[in-house]
Amino acid sequence: MSIEITHPEKPTEADKIDDNDYMLPHKITGVLPNFSSFPGQKILLPILIEKKTVPAETTEVTFSDLDGDTDKLYYITGDVLLDYPTSDIIMSLQPNSDDTLNNYKGVLLSWGTNQNPTKANLPSFEKGFRLSQTKSRDTTTFFNAYLYSKTGQNRRFTSSACSYTSVEVIVHINANQWLNTDDNITELKILVTGGHFSGEIKLYKMFEVPLEELI
Repeated sequence: MSIEITHPEKPTEADKIDDNDYMLPHKITGVLPNFSSFPGQKILLPILIEKKTVPAETTEVTFSDLDGDTDKLYYITGDVLLDYPTSDIIMSLQPNSDDTLNNYKGVLLSWGTNQNPTKANLPSFEKGFRLSQTKSRDTTTFFNAYLYSKTGQNRRFTSSACSYTSVEVIVHINANQWLNTDDNITELKILVTGGHFSGEIKLYKMFEVPLEELI
């Protein structure tokens, strides 16, 4: 989706125009996209806000100075190791560090190589959006999530995670909503309780771009 212009010949005195310029044939390679069949249409692209490299023994990280009403839609990815202490731990996302009971409502589907598919309604003890969790062992997990952040309605959230232990692969799919409709989202906290995590987490905002601007 780009054009490259090169000069296949070396300049000689015969090609000289003046002391600074030479006339040479151009070789043009590459193809520009043709969006003429989609007049006035837009594409949704992720724009990186911040990447956090998380050291060992971390319990929480926070993305600050956000403006959810302006950004409208966040995309979060993570590739992390969840340390298993003595019992399973849950990795959660909290808008504005909100850990209020009954402020989150949703459903979780999960299944693995050693377990049948299960469904769980996420009740009031969930103090945030669930991103992933351990499964009886240290767990490497890759997750991605979308959060609709504009005020005026419930903030909708979806996520999927693939978790890997030494004996099992587990998949989690989560649909949730934050019932706070009034407060602008200015920060996003990611945390675990009763354990630690490390790895890399990236926060993006999704941005609409007219197709003709990509040409």
